[in-house]
Amino acid sequence: MSDVSKLGCCTIAYAMVPIVVCLHLFLAPYTKVEESHNMQAVHDVLYHRFELDEYDYREFPGAVPRTFIGALVTAITAAPFSAIGSMLNFPKIAHQYLARLALGLMCSLSFFRVQQAVAVKFGRRTGFCFGLLLVSQFHLLFYA
Repeated sequence: MSDVSKLGCCTIAYAMVPIVVCLHLFLAPYTKVEESHNMQAVHDVLYHRFELDEYDYREFPGAVPRTFIGALVTAITAAPFSAIGSMLNFPKIAHQYLARLALGLMCSLSFFRVQQAVAVKFGRRTGFCFGLLLVSQFHLLFYA
């Protein structure tokens, strides 16, 4: 296999994960029950910012104590895009899509790093197969 075709194969393998994450976002755009608390926390950070008394997350923390750090990182990542969306008068649901897209792309980056490590340790073909296995797993990318 030539170097060019090897490069193309790896590029396709690395691009598969974010493409499938975006596909899931657009085919099933609404939040799932497992992510509702996290999305509510992201909403609180994006809309209420430093008005902590307004946070719905404080009044309804859920049955299981959980961290706020993931939601905070997601909100900070989505905030510039959400601000632009607010200036363009996007509907509120668009901000949810932006937050879910930010989370999905952050997950894609971590999957990309794992796929790279597999390719380095076990070879490009194995890294490519790992990428195929990853994108064929419904739940992993659906909840990303």
